[in-house]
Amino acid sequence: QWQHDLSTTLDYLESQPGGPIGTSGVNVPTVIEKIDASVGVSSDANELTVDVHHVALRGSNPPFGINDLSGIVRRHEDSVTIENLSLRTEETSLRVGGSIRGLDSGNPVINIKASSDKFSVGELANVLPALQPYENLQPAFEINASGPADRLDVQLNAREKDVGQIAGNLLVDTLGPERRVAGDVQTQHFNVGPLARGTAVKTDITGRGKIDLSLPSNNQPFRGTYVVNAQRAKVLGYGARYVLARGCINCPLMK
Repeated sequence: QWQHDLSTTLDYLESQPGGPIGTSGVNVPTVIEKIDASVGVSSDANELTVDVHHVALRGSNPPFGINDLSGIVRRHEDSVTIENLSLRTEETSLRVGGSIRGLDSGNPVINIKASSDKFSVGELANVLPALQPYENLQPAFEINASGPADRLDVQLNAREKDVGQIAGNLLVDTLGPERRVAGDVQTQHFNVGPLARGTAVKTDITGRGKIDLSLPSNNQPFRGTYVVNAQRAKVLGYGARYVLARGCINCPLMK
């Protein structure tokens, strides 16, 4: 029963419009060198339950390790529920809970909360190459995501020492040919430099704005447009107050 349900879930992930969800561009370690696991599996006519008490492993090619994984996953006929999923690696701590309904619909309904007090992008970039341009970033964040996968309503609060703080109410399309995120944001000491590939531009912007970005995929970085109404802004060493700025991240021509 467990093998059947797992393969069904993977088949679903691989067959979504615009490419696989969650499996596209993932480099899974081909060698598991060490593993320590305590996992309970039970099922009945209505539910498969996987109770992960503890999993730790070390993988290679590419290198990736888990210090501790725990939580409960419940698989129903057309939904998955995640309870108190906690992941710790060498450099990352992540907690996730929620549900995904309508797995076979082609446009599942998601209700997920995730938080991290330290998330090493460089560590995850070993298995998600699209994140390699941002491998030096280590944000902390809280995310609430709800709604259908092609128009997820996302509340985000993120902090990173080189980028600054961003809070936003966003609409995210995870199914389109280009995964996109758009909406209203509020920034404090925002520095666009670490997000713009091949540029040494440094900014310090505090204010409100709008973004419309394509998410990293297929070795392509963040790209798209932004408008900021800044109470205070500093760009290339020049400071100003009450500035309306428009720009483009990783576009053919920087505006």
